[in-house]
Amino acid sequence: MTKYDCKFKLKAINFYKNNDVSLKETCKKFNIKSHSNLTYWINSYNFNGVEGLKLKANKKYSVEFKASVVNYYKTHEINPRDLAIIYNINPSQVYSWIKIFDLHGIDGLELSGKLGRPSMKKHKKNDKVVPLTDSERNKYINEIINLKSKLYNTEMENDIIKKPNSLRDEEGHFPETSQIKAAIINSLRHKYHFKDLLNYWNMPRSTYYYEIKRYEEPDKYETIKN
Repeated sequence: MTKYDCKFKLKAINFYKNNDVSLKETCKKFNIKSHSNLTYWINSYNFNGVEGLKLKANKKYSVEFKASVVNYYKTHEINPRDLAIIYNINPSQVYSWIKIFDLHGIDGLELSGKLGRPSMKKHKKNDKVVPLTDSERNKYINEIINLKSKLYNTEMENDIIKKPNSLRDEEGHFPETSQIKAAIINSLRHKYHFKDLLNYWNMPRSTYYYEIKRYEEPDKYETIKN
């Protein structure tokens, strides 16, 4: 499989963003085999910046980290590629961990970490590694999951608050109409999960699609308002 470096990906993304071209045209120009690859790069760049475009080295992850990734997948409407963007890891790792968890549970995730290369670090003979009990391990996993969730929700809320500065009135109040909420959701869908954005505003999907359609239609009273 062709591996594209960070410089190549960034060049393709900038070409797509700065020119009135389609994904298909961009892929043809840069000889990118799949549109999904380009879409993944764009989303990863929007979410993680240049770091999201760098080739991921083979890295060992703790069982707690793997469990938090799998738990996020199980509790959200998200595909593994988008989940990989959030955690800035290889999509293949996400697919693998989900499959291992479904077959062997959390114990399988712990064993999977031992399949990698052995560490070259020398340990003192008197160093004893005390394994965690099941209750301790579950406690740490839950703490990581909660911290990840809080960080994600805080970032989403901050972006939502900052997004509509141009929509505030002269007194600084934010006009909370359904149409404006839908417009903000639409502008942040590339970064956050659609379901989470809807839940933040407590907005049904049908209302969102209705308001977006209205929002994108030309204002027949524009001349009168002006």
